[in-house]
Amino acid sequence: MRGLAAHWAAFIGTVVFTIGYIVAVLFCGLTGRSLDAETNANFWYWVTFGRMLTVVMFALVTIATIYVHRRDQLRKQKGYQ
Repeated sequence: MRGLAAHWAAFIGTVVFTIGYIVAVLFCGLTGRSLDAETNANFWYWVTFGRMLTVVMFALVTIATIYVHRRDQLRKQKGYQ
């Protein structure tokens, strides 16, 4: 991946994918909770929250990787490595 445009595309793609994934997880959690017994509602809340948190953490690692890759690319261009 080279250039600013490629890194921005990767960043935007990651954010859009993450938002879509969170919406899907939330939808599945709400649907599952509505089909299950009322006594399990708290369980569905925590499972859905955990899944969304996992997706966000994965996205943060991906975004950090994109940032560091771009930073290293700029350093190489300036002759620091």
